[in-house]
Amino acid sequence: MQRKNQESEIIAAMPPATAVAGRLPSPFSPRAFTLVELLVVITIIGILIALLLPAVQAAREAARKVQCSNNMKQMGIALHNYHLAMDCFPSAVLYDGVSCGWSWSALALPYAEQDATHASIDFDYGYNVPPNDQEIKTFIPMYLCPSAAPAELVTCCIHIPGEADAAESNYVAITTYKDGTVHPYARAFDGEGVIYMNSSTNIRDIRDGTNCTLMVGELDVNQDDRAWLPSTYCPNLNCYIGMMWASEAIATTAFGINSGVPDPDRPIRSHHPGGAMFLFADGHADFLSEMIDQNILIALTTRDRGEIIDAKSY
Repeated sequence: MQRKNQESEIIAAMPPATAVAGRLPSPFSPRAFTLVELLVVITIIGILIALLLPAVQAAREAARKVQCSNNMKQMGIALHNYHLAMDCFPSAVLYDGVSCGWSWSALALPYAEQDATHASIDFDYGYNVPPNDQEIKTFIPMYLCPSAAPAELVTCCIHIPGEADAAESNYVAITTYKDGTVHPYARAFDGEGVIYMNSSTNIRDIRDGTNCTLMVGELDVNQDDRAWLPSTYCPNLNCYIGMMWASEAIATTAFGINSGVPDPDRPIRSHHPGGAMFLFADGHADFLSEMIDQNILIALTTRDRGEIIDAKSY
């Protein structure tokens, strides 16, 4: 009886919030985090995010690389359909002896389910004059690498008012393995590759094997490299430079892959870590390491020099 009286007195003396159901406060009642504990938790979360972020970025890049490969395969289908219709692959650039005309990527449009864009172009005129100066502003998803910077309208033509002239492309025909001292701007007429200036290569001309001969690669232009541009082309460097699908979407393998060579030399360059994606003449796409032996890259560029290349070497 005395003990019950003591408990009643203790409960009566307690604040109303504590005296719940007539029970004494538990020594295990929850308490707030201290500042030190909170900082420890935040630190642990930060460490976990730092560990997971590279994995997330790698997964995203892997997905982008798959999409880039799919773009290449679509181009391969288009180029082979062109070959079926014309009995040859398209020319890298149509050149009339004075100026460069339409590129392979424009000629392949109707064979890549881009009939509407192709039908809007008047191929009796150049790409950089009316009535085609608006049509070349059309972006073609197949010609945009998902790892590259967002596509822009590039500055290309002094005859078109303003700087936003033509839709960008990240893919280029590989015309040569020689540098600009032999073929300025990769304008190769020597015919050692599959697609080159004014070419009409038939698949039977690829004697080194279609599965080990390159047709298309990547070139994503460095926007910080504009000093070489003439002032008439890019006044006050106020322009956006890049490749375009309408014309001169060409490059050389002379400088390897991702070498940092200035853009006028038309090197192979991509935003994929460690290399670039390529389309081969048989229509398959493959990722080549930027550490590839240059002699092997040259052998992959030419179509009929008799090189024997082991697929394991690249």
